[in-house]
Amino acid sequence: MAERRLVGMPSGETLMRETYAADGTVRLVDAKGKVLGERKIELAPSSLPDLRPDVRELVVLPMPLRTWDHVLAARGLDPKKGCEAWSEEDALAVIAADMDEGGADMQRTIGRRFFHEGDRRLGFYTLLLGAAVQWEMGKELDLGDGMRVRFDPLADHPGEPLAEYVAVWARLPAGKKQTAPGSIGGPQDGFLQQLIRLEQLRAEAGRLGATNAEANPFDTPPAGKPRPVPAERDELCRRGLEMVRASRSPELAWAVVTAMHQCAAGDDQRRTVADAAACLEESPLRFAALYRRAISLDFGAERRELLTTLVAETAAAGLRPPIDGDLRHWVLHGFQGGQQSWRDLVLTAAAKLAALDARAAAVAMAYDLHRAGDPALADEALEAALRDVPKAEEPWVALLSVRYYWHTGQRERARAAMDKMLEDERWGRAPWLWGLAADVAEERGDPARAIRCRERALELAYADPPKDVPLEVLRADHQRMLDRYREMAKALKAAGAQAPPEFFARIVAVADRWRSLDPEPQEPCRAATSVLGDLGAADLAWDYATTPMAGKPDEPPGFSALAPWLRAEGLFELADRAYALAIAAEPANAQLVWDRAQVLLEQGRRGEAEKLFRRVAEGDWPPQYEPLKRQAITVVKP
Repeated sequence: MAERRLVGMPSGETLMRETYAADGTVRLVDAKGKVLGERKIELAPSSLPDLRPDVRELVVLPMPLRTWDHVLAARGLDPKKGCEAWSEEDALAVIAADMDEGGADMQRTIGRRFFHEGDRRLGFYTLLLGAAVQWEMGKELDLGDGMRVRFDPLADHPGEPLAEYVAVWARLPAGKKQTAPGSIGGPQDGFLQQLIRLEQLRAEAGRLGATNAEANPFDTPPAGKPRPVPAERDELCRRGLEMVRASRSPELAWAVVTAMHQCAAGDDQRRTVADAAACLEESPLRFAALYRRAISLDFGAERRELLTTLVAETAAAGLRPPIDGDLRHWVLHGFQGGQQSWRDLVLTAAAKLAALDARAAAVAMAYDLHRAGDPALADEALEAALRDVPKAEEPWVALLSVRYYWHTGQRERARAAMDKMLEDERWGRAPWLWGLAADVAEERGDPARAIRCRERALELAYADPPKDVPLEVLRADHQRMLDRYREMAKALKAAGAQAPPEFFARIVAVADRWRSLDPEPQEPCRAATSVLGDLGAADLAWDYATTPMAGKPDEPPGFSALAPWLRAEGLFELADRAYALAIAAEPANAQLVWDRAQVLLEQGRRGEAEKLFRRVAEGDWPPQYEPLKRQAITVVKP
């Protein structure tokens, strides 16, 4: 390291530097380069320091977290063989995966691999608590194969506040709320001790907030529960305020404020909540604190000032202001000027966001306005936010507006904004954008445009496909497109209409591109066969149906496998053609003759079918077809 600098923010001006020379001289220099002080440190050889932390008493899980199946497969672990022989690293990786998979497996792994071997680190209990595992303290648990293990953090770590905290929650039955956890010892200003007091406050707030006597004095409290009195709420809010003032954690203090808000009913209690929220206005939770403070106060100048400040400051920070129905109601009914004050507040914020180029936040605010019940002002705020957009940013800003119009049900405007994006030279080559355009078209009830957009998306995506695109994704994309073509083909067939020639060309283009990218030709060829067969293009469909066989000269023709598939697809003419060729290749196969007769019956060609049934009944077949021959005799018998 050559020097360190003290930099003023947000100007970025260097206020002071400390330099380090190779001979051990350290100098303190001001912003103008004047040396304020100098000293020389004697240099001496030094060994490389060991900067590795001592984690022997901790449980450190490997990162990144993976799913349970992935961990087992990647590490070659078989859970059926037991976890006792797993390495510590493997066992911890499985435990980490179990955090989301379920606590029972985690408890079994911890018990069998670690606790049974005498390794009872406190971190294991913390993980069990995080996975919401409950158990009976001091009682041995049966972990299978006759292995019984005790789970007791208090016995393993006596006097440890964390062990006592774990014990408080681990012994609770699942779903039961703690009413008043006791003290866990240790320093009163410790994090765990504050956390316990928070839980005590929350439990009490839940009890006091359950029946609000001041809101409705005629309510009867639940059996066995006395009606809360204002003095209890006063005391809880007073204790909460003291906790907030003493807390060094804004997040913990915010949880206290939330508990206070839950049970505050009278003016004095709500004022105490406001005072507690005010303690957090210089923390990273400033905006949330401003909002909570404002809503805890009655309508008046102080609330109006807080709400105005909140909206203005969030917009000035380039963030989404907290616009909702409640805020709209408070401004309309608590601000002088009502509707005009609301309009000025919103449009000023939108203009500020646009000036800061925070257009995503501005569009999100417009959407919030729409949900708050003011669609006209929402559209006006959107227009203000999208005004004077730099040309380079126009496409993605248009995308924001598409999302807004889409989610507010303005389909025509969504299409207009989408078309503007598609016309852009760079964005117009984005496959995902054409896919979004297809979604918009489908929502508008324009299936023809949707198909065209999806064709373009597929064409762009696979014109120069990435090497790592999964084969299943490639197949799904093309299959989805050909499925849509088949829906159109069925609709044309049902209406008795003829497909235009260019429709066939589109089908062939998608199928051939799929064939060129897929090492296995059968799926694309069969998908094309189905669509073309429904359109009545028998010869073209037959070409696709038989293409996979043409690429395998060393294998016998697969007509006997192709024919049943064609029959199942309802392409009976092609199925009959395939059965005829299969019979020619396997003349001793009576089953093929029988199946072809069935296909002819399904086509209404009874006379031709009877000839084939008679051929089965009168033919000389291998022994395995004797039952089929007897069945054919009954069919042709007069």
